[in-house]
Amino acid sequence: MKLYKNSFVLLFIFFLLITNGFLISRKFIDKENEVGVKDTLLENAYRERLLYQVEYGNSFKLPPLILAKDINNKALRFDPSLKYKDKLFFRVTERNCDVCVNKEFAHLKLFEEKIGSDRIIILASYSGPNDLKILKNRYNINYKIINIPLGALDNKYTEGQDFPYFFTVNDKNVANNIFITDKSLPQLTKDYLNFFSKKNKTERLEQENRNVFVVGSQ
Repeated sequence: MKLYKNSFVLLFIFFLLITNGFLISRKFIDKENEVGVKDTLLENAYRERLLYQVEYGNSFKLPPLILAKDINNKALRFDPSLKYKDKLFFRVTERNCDVCVNKEFAHLKLFEEKIGSDRIIILASYSGPNDLKILKNRYNINYKIINIPLGALDNKYTEGQDFPYFFTVNDKNVANNIFITDKSLPQLTKDYLNFFSKKNKTERLEQENRNVFVVGSQ
């Protein structure tokens, strides 16, 4: 009888341990799921705010004329308002971290066909043509590269953070649709590039429709 009681007590304790372990495990899983949901909601909220900020926020006036050089060190006139209104600029300098630059060039490659390599311009600040050629070969760049002096763009918000960033230029010579990259949030870069490709496609279609209308009305 005593043996039976002891066995019953042991079984009861064993059952309590299993039940307690299950409850603790379940609580941990629920907590983990809760944190995951919160992180997802936070990232989605951040993404929406970022894209809103990109479209309607940050901008800065570009100098009317920037003395620049091409990859062969030949001087060229860089007047953004005349030639580059429908382009996507990727601003990169020697001060940017290699990991940051590497990640963003990888993202550009993913969207190269969708955006069009002829619509992407690397606006660099490197010591000379040899450094630019190393950059071009390292990342297999098929885009136009323009080298400008560091400090040519006088804007602390973008130039002072030492992170690569993207922007476009409007017909008033203003840099807008600015997006400063974050290597810890790669999805945001993808969202931005997707946003640009769709926006650019819509604007091109609207312009083509206007041209057709003008020709048809003549």
